[in-house]
Amino acid sequence: MNPTMNMFGIKHLREQDGKEYFHNVFPHFLSTLMCVSLKEKPSQIRVREALPEEETPYYAWKHPDGNISLIYPSKVQVEICFPYGSEIAAKNGRGKMIKVIITEVLDKMNFCDEFSETEKETILAFFYELEHREMSPHSLMEDFLKKFGKYPDICISTKIDSSRVMIAQRNKKENLHYITIDDVIEFYHIEFEGRQWFFKEYKTYKYIKIIIYGKDNGVISQ
Repeated sequence: MNPTMNMFGIKHLREQDGKEYFHNVFPHFLSTLMCVSLKEKPSQIRVREALPEEETPYYAWKHPDGNISLIYPSKVQVEICFPYGSEIAAKNGRGKMIKVIITEVLDKMNFCDEFSETEKETILAFFYELEHREMSPHSLMEDFLKKFGKYPDICISTKIDSSRVMIAQRNKKENLHYITIDDVIEFYHIEFEGRQWFFKEYKTYKYIKIIIYGKDNGVISQ
């Protein structure tokens, strides 16, 4: 099986056939975000080169290093990216036209920065444990404040510390939390519309919170 790449895209309805297709497909969340309106929410998707027997409307350009770009739901859309035609580009060693399979990621986890596989496994294990207990970082913080609210010297930092996990509330209004696991893996987390969002850098969260919260709730100006 061909390797699968994690990417992001916007689902649009095509009037010609009444079906939905992904557009503005990029490997980074922010790249997709820059190409859409505030009302559109990027979807997390997986992209791989199609096998010869597989039917798919999606075409793309595969570079010599194996990376895939210019992903569109028709061959013509890829072709117009080459002023002298894709065949000339292929003959010049710039890559080749391929068909790709796109599948939407429907789970509740969104890693919005580059995390190593080890980091992802550790984070997911931690959140699956919370899910099993029907808790979240937000509910943990609420329980913490209820139990220790009478001790101001403890609650000034609004942190939960343990031998393995530290949770700090970064922004109370947005329920954003800064979490450290085993004093090694550090990331930001927020839960929105039943999804868990993970950010390695706070600045990434600042860029995409417009998509998470929308335009008119006063968050953007903060």
